[in-house]
Amino acid sequence: MKKTLAVGTAFILSFSAASIADDFSGHRVGIGYAKSDAVFDGQSVDWGKGFKLEYGYDFNRIVGVNTSYSRTSDEENFFGIASSEVKSNTFKIDADIGYTFDLDGARVKPYGVIGLGWNKDQIKEHINGQEIFNNTYKDSSLYLGAGVRASLDMGLYADIRFDFPTYDDVDTDQFSFSVGYKF
Repeated sequence: MKKTLAVGTAFILSFSAASIADDFSGHRVGIGYAKSDAVFDGQSVDWGKGFKLEYGYDFNRIVGVNTSYSRTSDEENFFGIASSEVKSNTFKIDADIGYTFDLDGARVKPYGVIGLGWNKDQIKEHINGQEIFNNTYKDSSLYLGAGVRASLDMGLYADIRFDFPTYDDVDTDQFSFSVGYKF
């Protein structure tokens, strides 16, 4: 039993050391598209589209950390009589955990995400040009997500990602697509 445990431990440590020793670590910066939906009483509501800025650092083939800022907005006009406007600013910090697979001249990393997000939403409603509602909500949330990042050996990458935070007791679905450079 002790020999099996020792061999198993040695195997796991050698695999971890090989992953860490691989020259895969490095910084990433990117920009892209972001979209948010809020779920109220089981119905999904468009919470806006916008942009995303991101920075990440890969420690090895398995673990990376990320920070991002996204701004989304949406405006609805109801027959020129009423309108509503929502603006959302989100800052996130998280860890992605997966495995990077080498392909011929490229790499692909499917990953899961766990992180913390801070959100500030501003909602305004107007009827006949007069503001009837203006409120700002701020909240933070732990969230889970999943994504896939593909990169070329020259450093260019593309990342598709879905995150699922809950702000102010409202479930949100956040989608982003970004492109950038790893150096």
